[in-house]
Amino acid sequence: MSKTVRPGETGELKIKLTAPEKTGEFKEKFFLASENNTWIKNGYFYLDIKVKLPEREPTEKEKKISNPNLKISNSAYQAQYISQSEADPIEIPAGDSKRVAVTFKNTGSATWSPRSSNFVSAYTVKPKYNESEFMSSEWISSSQPAKINQIIKPGQKGNISFKLKAPKKTGTYIEHFHLASEDNTWIKDGYFYLKIKVTGNQTASNNEKQSIQSANNNQNSTDNSQTTQTKENQSFSNNEKEKQNQSPYSGGKVFLNPNKISAPGGNKVRVIFAAENSGDNVWPNYTLKVSKKNSTNFADNSWKSKREILTSENDIGSGSIFREEFYLRTPPESGKYTFKVDLFVKGKKVSGFDLKVPVEVTKDAGPNYNPPFVDDKQVRWEEEPRIRVGLKKIENNYTLFTPKNDDYKVFKGSDIFMGTLEQGDTATLKKEKNKFAFVSDKMEFETNKYIRLKPKNNEHAKFELGHFDRKVEWKGPRNFDTYRGAFEYRLSDGEDSDLFAINDLLMEDYVKGIAETSDNPPMAMLKAQAVAARTYSQHIKTTSKHVERNFGVIAHTGDQLYLGVESEKITPRYVQAAQATRGYMMTYNDEIVVTPYFGHSNGYTSSWDQVWGGEKPWLVPVRTEYDKGLAVNGHEVGMSQRDAALRAREEALSWKELLKYYYTDIEIEQFYK
Repeated sequence: MSKTVRPGETGELKIKLTAPEKTGEFKEKFFLASENNTWIKNGYFYLDIKVKLPEREPTEKEKKISNPNLKISNSAYQAQYISQSEADPIEIPAGDSKRVAVTFKNTGSATWSPRSSNFVSAYTVKPKYNESEFMSSEWISSSQPAKINQIIKPGQKGNISFKLKAPKKTGTYIEHFHLASEDNTWIKDGYFYLKIKVTGNQTASNNEKQSIQSANNNQNSTDNSQTTQTKENQSFSNNEKEKQNQSPYSGGKVFLNPNKISAPGGNKVRVIFAAENSGDNVWPNYTLKVSKKNSTNFADNSWKSKREILTSENDIGSGSIFREEFYLRTPPESGKYTFKVDLFVKGKKVSGFDLKVPVEVTKDAGPNYNPPFVDDKQVRWEEEPRIRVGLKKIENNYTLFTPKNDDYKVFKGSDIFMGTLEQGDTATLKKEKNKFAFVSDKMEFETNKYIRLKPKNNEHAKFELGHFDRKVEWKGPRNFDTYRGAFEYRLSDGEDSDLFAINDLLMEDYVKGIAETSDNPPMAMLKAQAVAARTYSQHIKTTSKHVERNFGVIAHTGDQLYLGVESEKITPRYVQAAQATRGYMMTYNDEIVVTPYFGHSNGYTSSWDQVWGGEKPWLVPVRTEYDKGLAVNGHEVGMSQRDAALRAREEALSWKELLKYYYTDIEIEQFYK
């Protein structure tokens, strides 16, 4: 209120409304409050608003000159809009995605480099840093769709490419963007917008067309009717699944203060909000949590955990409005962030509740700042996992086994103890008809089960296999016949009943024995290689790829080339890199994922979908300029080992920076110590 209103008097509250770009009917809810005091009884009111499109479309000239009022602090960065890959309006069926590329010319004097800390990207504007409804999973953030991934020198042209994911509500939208040099300046004349038309479900439209065609073409009526009915059944099934996944609770934000935050790093900021239970069900309790999309730490000491802000046991009836307040801490490093919160009732996410606050950290926190609930090196797993490796198919039906630095216990199958094979003694393991035989100087037996040997005292103990030829042409005359951990001599469960030598060992011993790189690349590349290899193997062993063969991964390049102890000897720097990254693996959406790598490309990697089919958002094409002009060596998906080695050397990138370059939007986490 701009004027004093005494008891019994009538006052006037003036509000200026700025219409969003989205057309449609809106209901904006408000509640009167006495600042820092109380909500005012019966102070609730709402406004029904209808937003229409402007009477005419802006011209191209208007489009180019109608830049938002943004500060240009570095005149070396200038641009000229050239074109976009699809003319306005860009039509996207509701819920579907479409990639758009916008071309600009670098008209300034500074080179745009994706590897620079001042890389060039696009941000949403009008209003600045607004949360786009067209955000897809590959966006950098909800207000930053992508960065330009190629080097663009002054006078050159390049494009910024990103995927738009249409909301479920149909209509015409206008999304405004502006190029910026990160932590540096908005780029002069870097404004552009996309007019997007969200249409109805395309499948339904096609079904209608097929129905019409069926009615007009009697000769094909039966076939078309069956096709239409099948698609209708599929549509019904999908709708039922969607209904089952819907939350029984819905709500909406009524009030939020502040609606944006600008403060130094580590500052404590109070947030107040009001929300409404807009559904039919009573909320017996509710919990406020930071969205899983927030990887940044905003936690305050008052929070219940790093992610959980607060919990209330109060009942919230249908149509009721409630108020909460809490504190957050701004991230310690300067930059732009988005703080997003989700509301849960009885473990179910409340649909329609949308609390997002753009956060700009103006300067780094002081050197003595310790963020609350900062990662304290807690790990998910208490113990290091084991992995079962199919070393080799045994063709001659026998092999020799010699413990090198520990006694080995001998078992029929997994649990029938037969005795001990002492260090330095040799046993012969044979398969004769349907039986396995174990023969040594002190012990001899036959069994229908498989034979297992495991170290008596030292899990890292070594054993040598005789009559076991494993040579690799490019590794010289060395025979790779020595391994760590336990050993099994057993048949596969498949129809072929192949006889395999299987190595059962600790994950880190396995990673050290992987022979997929030389020992010469920079240490950062070797560490990235070790983490990629560890992640790949942990993922593959949990799949059904080798389940019938009783192991998790194969020791050749069908998975990863694993050569054991002899490989450790010839790649000591790689072993050091594996030890330095112990337990670290990559995740996407909190899951350990497949992380392939290969020799080198010819300038770009390929997506998983291009090579093997099926979308894996962390495996999309990236530029590999250090491979340019070469013949391809490998499948081209994931990390190019040559490009990574040169990128680490030329750009002094860390192993984490390398991995995040080749594997899009992954997180890196230590799973065990």
